[in-house]
Amino acid sequence: MKRNGDWEYALGINLMNQHLTYFTMAGARKYDYPPTFDYHEPWWNNYKYLNTHYARLSLALSSGRQINDIMILEPTTSAWLYDSYTEPDKKYAEIGQTFQTFITKLEKSQVEYDLGSENIIKDMGSVSDGKLIVGQASYSRVVIPPMTEIWICVLLTF
Repeated sequence: MKRNGDWEYALGINLMNQHLTYFTMAGARKYDYPPTFDYHEPWWNNYKYLNTHYARLSLALSSGRQINDIMILEPTTSAWLYDSYTEPDKKYAEIGQTFQTFITKLEKSQVEYDLGSENIIKDMGSVSDGKLIVGQASYSRVVIPPMTEIWICVLLTF
């Protein structure tokens, strides 16, 4: 858990919210993921040390402000085109894997960027002086990742 949490913080997360607690461990719940965060766990008495670590990281990382000039659009709505509860679609998985590979390549190259949600851009985005403004952030570069199909509806709103 620490390794995964530290990786999330390295990528810009500044608040850890573990929130799954069972009333009982009986039945199918004991096979669910993630594990419960409560006295049921054998490591519960030592959990405070991990939380102290993340509390300090949260304070340190939320005390400043990272300003990135690049926004990467997430292909969420493109993936939704192929999502189905009845039949798995290979294109859905391919979009997810292609995006993960793209993001991993950026991370390995130490490129600083923000991820952009199409819905948030639609609701809060504007263009001013050649930059895309979203909330308090502004971007001079917007990257449309591979396999993104319906980004045009976001850009047409400007």
